[in-house]
Amino acid sequence: MIGYKPVALYLLIRHNPDGARWAVFALITAGSLAGYLWYNAEPSKVLMGDAGSRFLGMLIGILVLVSGNPFLLFVAAPVLLVNGGTGLVKLILLRFFKRLGFDVRPPTAMGEYASAKQYGFIKILHSIRFPLHDHFRKQKKWSNAMVLMRFMLIQSILAPLLFLFFVKIR
Repeated sequence: MIGYKPVALYLLIRHNPDGARWAVFALITAGSLAGYLWYNAEPSKVLMGDAGSRFLGMLIGILVLVSGNPFLLFVAAPVLLVNGGTGLVKLILLRFFKRLGFDVRPPTAMGEYASAKQYGFIKILHSIRFPLHDHFRKQKKWSNAMVLMRFMLIQSILAPLLFLFFVKIR
């Protein structure tokens, strides 16, 4: 969705006369978030909490819906979707295997003999912590700065590629 009609026609994207207002709102929010992150660099002084993160998630969702292309959610937040979504996938897989009759208890909650008989895939699921950034911090011993920078680099590489895929290549 673009507010300037000639550019929208050139890119073959839906024209929305209020697109400029939404863009200004998104840029103001991004600027205030950048100021918050700059001020709140480690060691943290102020926690955002659930209310702030839910607002940002809702804002991303609203902006994607206003754009008219729901696939832009994968462009705007691939790292967030993978970071949070993998925990849901783990939960679904463990419940599925439990329903099939497999023993899905964590290996630490079982005896040594029962743990040895447990399937490897279930052990792998229990060895990975979720959300994924916790896995890298606690299991791989990455610092907070390492997790932040590596996830930001992945996001900054994926976003333009996914944008080209979902917007321009149709």
